[in-house]
Amino acid sequence: MRAWPADMPGELVAHGSSRKERPFQPDPSSGDEACLPDKVPHSSRKKRWRVKKVKPASEPASTLKVSEYTVSHQTNNWEANALAIFRKSGFVVVEDVLNDVQCREVLEVCNAVAKEMVGPHRAGNRGHGRYSFGWASSTGSILHERAIASNLLSHAGMILHPLLCSIFCCDEGKPQFSCYSGGGDFVLPGVEEYQPLHSDIQVNKSFSMKMPPPYLSVNFCVQALTAENGPIRMIPGKTDHDRTGRKEPAEWRNSRLFPVPAGAALVRDVRTLHGGTPNVSERTRYLPSIEYVSTGFKEARRKDMFPAVRSIPREIFNTLPKKMRRLCRDIVAEEPEPGNELENVDLWKSPCWHGVKYRRM
Repeated sequence: MRAWPADMPGELVAHGSSRKERPFQPDPSSGDEACLPDKVPHSSRKKRWRVKKVKPASEPASTLKVSEYTVSHQTNNWEANALAIFRKSGFVVVEDVLNDVQCREVLEVCNAVAKEMVGPHRAGNRGHGRYSFGWASSTGSILHERAIASNLLSHAGMILHPLLCSIFCCDEGKPQFSCYSGGGDFVLPGVEEYQPLHSDIQVNKSFSMKMPPPYLSVNFCVQALTAENGPIRMIPGKTDHDRTGRKEPAEWRNSRLFPVPAGAALVRDVRTLHGGTPNVSERTRYLPSIEYVSTGFKEARRKDMFPAVRSIPREIFNTLPKKMRRLCRDIVAEEPEPGNELENVDLWKSPCWHGVKYRRM
C-alpha cells in the first residue's frame, strides 16, 4: 500500500547514488551475504560502534506445525492441496519455487536496496530495525529490479499462476486478479522485539468475505527461515476481527513459521494476522514479495491504493511472459518524453518511468 508521503521522516536517497558519504559502509569483501549495518551506536555522543550480540531467547518451540501448511509444487495435485490449506488458514507455503541461483540473485538485490534504506541509527520504517521495501520506495515497489521481475514474476509467477487463479476464482480462464506491486520486508540482526500482530489492510464489509481475498501477498524465502533469524508469525484463520483483548494468547506469540527452506513461497491473504519476531542471528532476514489484488477490489477504486503506481519500466515489462504481462498492464511505466522534468511530475500519478528514490532511516 502507498506509504511514501513527502513529510515522512528520513533522508531521501536516489537509488544507485554514490555511497561515499554514507556514515557506515560494510566491507563487500567480507563474504557476508547480508552485508548491512549490524552495529549500533555505543552512545549518542560518541561515534564509536560496537557489535551488538544478542543471546537467543529461551523461546518454546513453535506452536505452528509448518508441515501441515506446506506443499511442494513438484508433487501431484499440489494446486488442489495448496488451495485447501489456503481456504482454511489464510496462507500456504509452497516449496521448491525458486532454485539456489535464483535465491542468490534476489538476495543480492535485497541486500543492495537495503543498503540504500538503512540509516546509521537503524530506525526502521516498521519498528526499530524493521523495514518495508514498499514503504521506503518512491514507487511503493521494487519491481523495477530485473532480478525481482525475472525470478519472482516471470519464473515464480508462472509456477504459482494456477494456484492464484484458483484463489481468485478465475472465470473460464480469465484472470480475476492483477499484479499490484512488489515489496516485502527485512529485519536486521540484533532486533530483540516482537512486532505486534496485525493485518496489512483494513476493508469494509463488502470485502470481508473469506474467498476470494481482496489482496494477496506472495513472500519469497530467499534464505531459510529458522528459529533465530526472525521468522514471521502466522495465526491460521485469524484476522483483526478475532482479537479479544490487548494481550496475545501464548499460542499466538509462539506461532512462528519455521523451519522453511530457501526457495519456498508464502502465499498469504494479507488480512490474516501475522507479525515479526526477534532476529538473534548474525544476518539480515529478507522476505521480498509480489502483491496481487482481486478485480473486484481494484474496481472499487479505493483512493489510498488506486490507480496503482506504474512501477515497472516498459523495458522490463517486455521481458515478462504473456500471462504475467497481462497481470501487470496497470503498472507498466512508459519512457518519459524528452524535456519532461522530474520536479514537475507527480510520481504517484505519472504514466512514465522517472526512476526510484528510497527513504533512508
